[in-house]
Amino acid sequence: MINLQNSNGMGCAWEVQSAAGLATARTVTFGSTQTNRIETCTAYAALPPATSLTHNVSGSGSFSLANPVAIAIALTGLASSLGTGKGTPTRYFELGNIAWGTADGYGRNYYLEHANELVIAPAQPMTLLAYSFAPGISAVITEKLSLP
Repeated sequence: MINLQNSNGMGCAWEVQSAAGLATARTVTFGSTQTNRIETCTAYAALPPATSLTHNVSGSGSFSLANPVAIAIALTGLASSLGTGKGTPTRYFELGNIAWGTADGYGRNYYLEHANELVIAPAQPMTLLAYSFAPGISAVITEKLSLP
């Protein structure tokens, strides 16, 4: 049970309804010296699941997402033949790319440049991620359901 306040400053009780951690509004009875009233609190956002989802991939493909706010990508198997740029962190060329998507299609490709990247999700809910990596590269993609 989560106790919050609504826009009138009165307490609202939210109850976690599923293993995915979705919060739903509950109808609550309030008491005061002037009057008793019933008000419904509106849930403005879903609570994130308790654990992040991790995907181990290589080559090309796609998978479903839990609508993360970002993804962390850790690449291994980087060949010495890949071009690099100067600076810290090392910038690589032609590692691969990802594309955020929904059932309606995909957005533009995002080209990866680092062995470890944090990629912020677009503002709209995204339910798919397509990927394509250079030969020999493996990726651990972790869905970030919240950022610290």
